[in-house]
Amino acid sequence: MMNKISIALLLMAGVVMASSCHKNLKESYWQGKIKRESLSIASKIPGRVVECRIAEGDFVQAGDTLLVLDIPEVDAKYQQTEGALLTAQSNYEMARTGATGEQLRQIEAKVMAAREQYQFAENSIKRMEPMFRDSMMSTQQYEESKMKAQAAKAQYEGALARQEEVIKGTRSEQIKMAYGQLQRAEGAMQEILIAKAEQYVIAPKSMEISSISVRVGELALAGYTLVSAYESGSVYFRFTLPENAIHTISPGSEVQVILPFDKREITGRVGAIRQLPRYADKTSVWPENTIGETSFELKIVPARHDDLSGMYHNTTVLMRR
Repeated sequence: MMNKISIALLLMAGVVMASSCHKNLKESYWQGKIKRESLSIASKIPGRVVECRIAEGDFVQAGDTLLVLDIPEVDAKYQQTEGALLTAQSNYEMARTGATGEQLRQIEAKVMAAREQYQFAENSIKRMEPMFRDSMMSTQQYEESKMKAQAAKAQYEGALARQEEVIKGTRSEQIKMAYGQLQRAEGAMQEILIAKAEQYVIAPKSMEISSISVRVGELALAGYTLVSAYESGSVYFRFTLPENAIHTISPGSEVQVILPFDKREITGRVGAIRQLPRYADKTSVWPENTIGETSFELKIVPARHDDLSGMYHNTTVLMRR
């Protein structure tokens, strides 16, 4: 019976001592967490994953390829845009350089043919005038001949105008229109090339891969997080302090942060102090004669980057009160 009582007393004493140590720790230190800036990598265009070049825990550099996507719609659009660009380039070159030698010879031949027809029609009218005066030709026949002569004259004048236009070259408005179509085709091609580059999911900066949300063969949706990572060298310490303690700390001041399970003490600099959302406030109506307090988040950045080895996300850290 005495042994049982002794064991019970020893257990109670251990509990009291542990409670006392915990109370002393709580009264002497603020508890915080190690945090790291996280990155979410997504694609702008949906595609199917055909290759994964990373694994969880890998360290990658900015510009490294993380995933390769298959986007067949972009390839089809690229062929269409390439054809439109070639057409626009040809039209612009043709408008800028003007007619070729062969085209000039063709229009010259048309002018000569129209001139011969006009001269023949004019000579025919001159021969018909005496006959018409002597009533050897009807009025209708004479009027039809005059109409044909006028039509031949119009064709001849039109051919001359066309020849002059070809010799002078394409109008400036037509050149500008062709250039505008070329620019639009080039812009469409640039857009397709950007979309085509989206089949490669690239690391935006140096980081450590924390999780991969897709596997080879799965469909990667636009805007959906494909890879989550932690930014390299982005470790900081996060503490939550009440209003009655925050006034003792100022931005830019140096503090000592303790890693209790690593037995290290690191110098940090207070980077930012911001108020937490109101749900974190102590808003009691003085049930114990205490004043309601606002909670603040304290962000502390390590002073030296070579002290960041062996620090894991959400590990507990301490800071003396």
